[in-house]
Amino acid sequence: MGRRVIEEESDEESVFSAEESEDEERPSPRRSASRSGGADGGALRPIASHTPMEILAGGIAGASVGTSVAAMIIQPVNIVFAAGALSSVIGPYAYWQQRRLTDVIALQETHKALSEQVDRLGKENQRLHETVVELSDTVDRLEDVEQALDVITQTQGQSIPAFE
Repeated sequence: MGRRVIEEESDEESVFSAEESEDEERPSPRRSASRSGGADGGALRPIASHTPMEILAGGIAGASVGTSVAAMIIQPVNIVFAAGALSSVIGPYAYWQQRRLTDVIALQETHKALSEQVDRLGKENQRLHETVVELSDTVDRLEDVEQALDVITQTQGQSIPAFE
């Protein structure tokens, strides 16, 4: 199973490559990529499968469920059951929300990197268009030179008395 990453080359031209390795940690398919570099347009890299905030939110969710169940066992009263049920639902929901926030941040970073790539490729496209126009002009001038040389070549075969 490969994953796509954008690699920056020394001449600031990026290429897409599929990398595969059995030893690498593979992020889950739903996770996006995050930026490893700063504003210099660094390559995108996979984000960790669990960020520190997700681990913290997961720990808090587990603790809330554990304390809720413990409270319901110790104090079997209706209000404790209601509060325990809500705590058992809200803790995992908060963890799920944290996972979604991480995904949104990663998608924003990916969007920013792709926007920079689109801008760079647009500029490169414009430069190539200008080069094509310049080369077209050069080809036209070379065709004129070729026609002039054809005329000269044709006149070389004629004799001098024919010119007189």
